[in-house]
Amino acid sequence: MNGQLKVKSARIIATIGEPGWYYRLMYGTPAINHLKKNTLGLYGVSPVKTTCLRSVKKAGDKKRSQWLEKVYYLGKALK
Repeated sequence: MNGQLKVKSARIIATIGEPGWYYRLMYGTPAINHLKKNTLGLYGVSPVKTTCLRSVKKAGDKKRSQWLEKVYYLGKALK
C-alpha cells in the first residue's frame, strides 16, 4: 500500500476538549498517532504536521475566530 496516494504530506487539525498537556498525559494523543502512523503513514504520506486546537469547550467567540483564521491560512499555504 505504500505510496498509493498522490499527496506527499499532510496536516492533521484536531480539536480537543481538554488542555493539551492533559490530553497528552492521560491519553497519549491516540487519535493523532493513529492517523499519522496507521492511516497516512501506511500510504507513504510524510511529513505529517499536527495542529491542535485545545480547550475547545471553554473557548469564546474571539478564540474560535482566531482558530478559524489560523486554519484558513494553514490551508492557503498548501497551494
